[in-house]
Amino acid sequence: MTNIIEGLRLAVGLNHYVPGSSLTIYRKQGQPLVVQTGEQGDLDPCRMRQLLAAHLRPMQNVPIDNVVGYELGGSLEPLGGDFYKTSEDGIEYRWFATTLSPDHVFEMLERIGCETDVSHDLEASIKIDPVLGVSAVAMTSHEPLLSTELDRATRRAYAACITDELIFCATGHTGALATESATDATTNATHTNGTKESET
Repeated sequence: MTNIIEGLRLAVGLNHYVPGSSLTIYRKQGQPLVVQTGEQGDLDPCRMRQLLAAHLRPMQNVPIDNVVGYELGGSLEPLGGDFYKTSEDGIEYRWFATTLSPDHVFEMLERIGCETDVSHDLEASIKIDPVLGVSAVAMTSHEPLLSTELDRATRRAYAACITDELIFCATGHTGALATESATDATTNATHTNGTKESET
């Protein structure tokens, strides 16, 4: 990300969707701001999402320009390279966020799946936030022994997304996910064994 607000946009998208996650925002002045559900948070993830969405809209003057850094944590365990690990009921998940549209991400995941011998054991779901223009991608495997392959597939997927984001930014291609003004619009899509399902 060339702009810290663009990076924050992806982090806020993950923080909003991943249960138990936290986001610490460092500012030029004042104490760090902790975005998390519950009493330990200074700001609720939904409220932070609304503030950032307002900042992204033209002609809006939302005071978040003093952000100098951010850090995801809580249930999100950083694995380096802007992707993260969570565990639930013994199942591991890998997370990352992108500004690409879900259809484009699905096509890319299918292409990557064809490059691994265990693609039938890997699953991916995409939580779409048209307000922020973010697709939060979760990849998982129900086979614990595939943890290394899961890491490898996630790194490939994330690297491919970064490459396409840069291409779309330079060319104005429509593969990026556009933002919408409605503050409650969210979509969830799932990719399992080469099939697609979505619900709103």
